[in-house]
Order: sequence, then C-alpha cells, then structure tokens
Amino acid sequence: MKTGIKHITAFAISTLLAFSQCEKAETGSTEAGETGSGATTTLPLNIPDTIRRNTAERDGSALHPFIVTDIAQGALGLYLYNHNKSISHCWVDGYIVGYVAGMTYEYTMFGAGDVESNIVLAANPHEEDIERTMPCQLSKQTAYSQVRNDLNLLHNPQMLGRHVMICGQLTDYMNTIGLKQTTNYILYDED
Repeated sequence: MKTGIKHITAFAISTLLAFSQCEKAETGSTEAGETGSGATTTLPLNIPDTIRRNTAERDGSALHPFIVTDIAQGALGLYLYNHNKSISHCWVDGYIVGYVAGMTYEYTMFGAGDVESNIVLAANPHEEDIERTMPCQLSKQTAYSQVRNDLNLLHNPQMLGRHVMICGQLTDYMNTIGLKQTTNYILYDED
C-alpha cells in the first residue's frame, strides 16, 4: 500500500512540475484550449479546422496529449511537415520502441540501442513499422539533460516498451515530424 501511495505522490509531483515547465507556447500561436489547471496548450494560428477536429480532444496539453498516430500517420504531422510548421511545448504520449542510429529516420532500429541522443515512440509497445513511429530527440542541454539521462536506451535498456509522455517541440526532425528540445517527461507505472 505504501508503494502505491509513493507512486501516486511521485506522479502528482511530476505532473505539477511538468505543467510549470511546459505551460505556454512561443509568440505566433494561439491557445487551443485550457487544460483545467491553468496550463494552456497551443497550435499554430493557421492550422486548418479539419486537422484540429481530427485530433479530437487531444490538444497537446499534459491532460490531453497528442498520440503518436496523430503525428506519424495523421493529418497533423503531415500538415506540419509539408508547411514547415512546429508546435512548441506540446506533450506526446507513446511507447519507447527503439532509436535512430544515423542522421535520418530511415536508420531507425527497433530494440535497445547504441545511442543516447534519441528514442523512437510508437502507439503500441511492439510496433516495428517505421511509418507508425516518430523520433524524439533527447536534449543534452544541462537544464533538460535528466530527460536524456533517464530515457535513452543506451544506458537504460529497461526503458524499451515503457509508456511515456514527453514534452517538447513538435517539428521537423530527421526528415520527418518528431519531438525536439524535450524538456520533461512522465513515465507511466508498469502496472
């Protein structure tokens, strides 16, 4: 019982910290919705309404994160890539399934790996189709290096298959849409 309370307390503290670090987007965007706790999420001003509707209630906030399929196979990812757009300070929910061993996404490797600079996210923990995944940069900036230290598969092979939510900038990365400048994460319990 005490272990469960510790996990809930740690999750609550992590969530509060996450909201404080990923609260508002940069200039040039508009609020897409309130999360209910004072934190807001944003989408670029000129994203068409049809794309906004395709993400349902998911607005990229910590309460309603995007899922990998919104980006990897969805209209949102295609729109951002084709129009050279990005969304700052958004959350993406997925499973860690691999890493990219080269400079472009075609070098995606599924399984634990040889690099600490990135991971690959998917909508399910057993995904091995590159078209259903997205890359996630693990920043080495000192302020955010804990994300890299905790999630990279080189030093943490046990993270493979773990369910995680990561905050960063949704933008062009490795010739596809991915997360860059990651600032925070929430790791779901394995239960």
